[in-house]
Amino acid sequence: MGDHHGMFGRRVLSVIQTTLIQLIAAWGLYTAGFEGYRLFIGPVRRDISFGLQLHHGMSVLLFLATMNAICRVICSGRRARLASAGCMVAWTLFWVNIFPSMPLRSGLVVGVGVIALALPALLRQA
Repeated sequence: MGDHHGMFGRRVLSVIQTTLIQLIAAWGLYTAGFEGYRLFIGPVRRDISFGLQLHHGMSVLLFLATMNAICRVICSGRRARLASAGCMVAWTLFWVNIFPSMPLRSGLVVGVGVIALALPALLRQA
């Protein structure tokens, strides 16, 4: 019985670790991309709707990264890949409404999220 609890604890820690890796990667990539944008293109237009969506998007990314991590820990390779793809599609769809007005910034956010959500699969293959 003790081994069962130990295995559960290792899985929970693995989910937390995988979630944090995705979130830290997304934050780092977004920060680097944003600073690169400011350096090469110029000042960023302040847009309240983008700021609000970015604020809510962090909650969405936390949820998707956690679901992705859970699937990576408990599912087989094929199911885990399908779950990751589903998370990437959901993240992209969350940002569809901003693409027409801010294509570069929304592209940055979508790209960063997709890379972060793909990271667990990429790290597992390495």
